[in-house]
Amino acid sequence: MGFFKNILNKLKGNQATDSFPITIEIIPEKLSVVVNEHQIPVTMGNNSVRALSYLSKGLDAVGQQELFFVLKTNQIDVKDIPQDPLFFFAQVHQLATEGRIVKEGNITQFGQKDMWGWKGIVYAKAPLHLHKELPKDCLSMILLSLEEVEAIPNFGALRILSMLGKQARYYPFPYWTDHHRANLLIRELKGSLLSGVHRINLPEAVVTLVNNEHIYLKIPRQLMLDTSNQAFPSSIPVGILPNLAPEADACLTWSFEPNTPEAITLPGSKGSIVSGCMLVLIGEQERNFGRVLEDGFALLLTTEAWERFWLAFKNKEVYELKTSAETMDFSLIWE
Repeated sequence: MGFFKNILNKLKGNQATDSFPITIEIIPEKLSVVVNEHQIPVTMGNNSVRALSYLSKGLDAVGQQELFFVLKTNQIDVKDIPQDPLFFFAQVHQLATEGRIVKEGNITQFGQKDMWGWKGIVYAKAPLHLHKELPKDCLSMILLSLEEVEAIPNFGALRILSMLGKQARYYPFPYWTDHHRANLLIRELKGSLLSGVHRINLPEAVVTLVNNEHIYLKIPRQLMLDTSNQAFPSSIPVGILPNLAPEADACLTWSFEPNTPEAITLPGSKGSIVSGCMLVLIGEQERNFGRVLEDGFALLLTTEAWERFWLAFKNKEVYELKTSAETMDFSLIWE
């Protein structure tokens, strides 16, 4: 309690300026937060662009990527800024000193306390158009409802983020928090194929469809995967949950209409590289083929092809699958 009182005292006594940006020292010589006015992009149905941004400075020194939080608000007063993000950054710093860090695709679920009624956070890459202004590898924080944050372990962060992007009509997802947005219809995901398969959450990986003809699963070679003692029987489908591909100009998103794929796209793009929110592998098929499924892709494999894929996966080897002319080819690549 005394720690938070100290922060409040600093807010009252250390703001010598009457204009943004302001720098608030949270932990002397270790952690500060830069608070600034921010304009979020104008999107369809969103004409109010006023916001406040919070950027941490000092988390990198304790092994945590810097954090960037944007709050859509009309409360733009240098002497009366919302304080919850400041308290949260202090907590993140403390946890990082204990070796507990967050990465892209991770979540934080709040306990009894929340942040303005939101129950959790998902961490994502900072917006591309701000990369020159933000620290390298900075992460955005997006606040979520309880149902949204609880859905991520089951369906992956990208599915939830792309649904937010569809809702806000902004590619790939809104990096800001809007108190007035509607909660996502998470209950509609119960019918997803992912609910009934073995899932591997791989936020370091990406899955893309290139030119509507070739599916790629790309995984960093340095990623530590403990699969040596793990069996993948062909009778049990497996769902891989990736992250957004940086080279993509479109991303599949959940459709509430069965068998009607939907995507959000970068304005002015051709949609030639489409990021998927999942890759489901299904064994014991009569032939090999790939296809779009829900907000991602499915790879249907014969028993022989299934065994070759998982052998390559465990050994970090390239795997190539050539299918018939009317379906999608597939490649597993280690980068």
